[in-house]
Amino acid sequence: VTFNNIYLMILKQLLIILLVFITSEINSLAAIPARVGWWKFDNPADLTKVEPGYGLPLTLVGSHKAANGPVAENGATLIGVGSYYKMTHLISPNNGESKVNEYTLQYDFKITETGAWHSFFQTSVNNSGDGDFFINPNGEIGVAAVGYSGKTINPNEWYRLIVSVKNGSQFNIYLDGQLFLKGIVQPVNGRFSLENQILIFADDNGEDGLIYCSEL
Repeated sequence: VTFNNIYLMILKQLLIILLVFITSEINSLAAIPARVGWWKFDNPADLTKVEPGYGLPLTLVGSHKAANGPVAENGATLIGVGSYYKMTHLISPNNGESKVNEYTLQYDFKITETGAWHSFFQTSVNNSGDGDFFINPNGEIGVAAVGYSGKTINPNEWYRLIVSVKNGSQFNIYLDGQLFLKGIVQPVNGRFSLENQILIFADDNGEDGLIYCSEL
């Protein structure tokens, strides 16, 4: 075996390793679904506006007002008790399922005080029954069906919340990039599955306290 042959063998092995790495990275990226909705609340004259190319405008039920976001150039919406948004999410059900069972929601939010309930979403398009995900009066995030975080949030502090749902498999909550709650897995086509719309910040009986949102 000559030096050249050894060199070629090593080079071949390195190329195979590189190819496997690239293929793995491509597969990993392909597994990340595209964003289908994006609302930034930067236009005080049109707070329900959608970012171009990312879904449909929100529909307001009740009232809201423009507010300052986390940084100077960033706007926000301020929405309170009895008011909410209807979001037509444009996510299609998987595998012939009757409802959407796999989805991710992102909220950049803050509240001004604990001691009250704050609702993140309601899966009943008629806002019938209790909301489906909250900040409870202690400042914990969750709901009885999936559990509560145990850890609490602080008033007047901006956070990024990610709700990652795959019914039958996972219900994970992330706060500022860290796993905040590994919730109880929910059944396919159950309470946490979606029809064509989801209600944002809604609750049927006033458990939807004042909340700021700068990005959804």
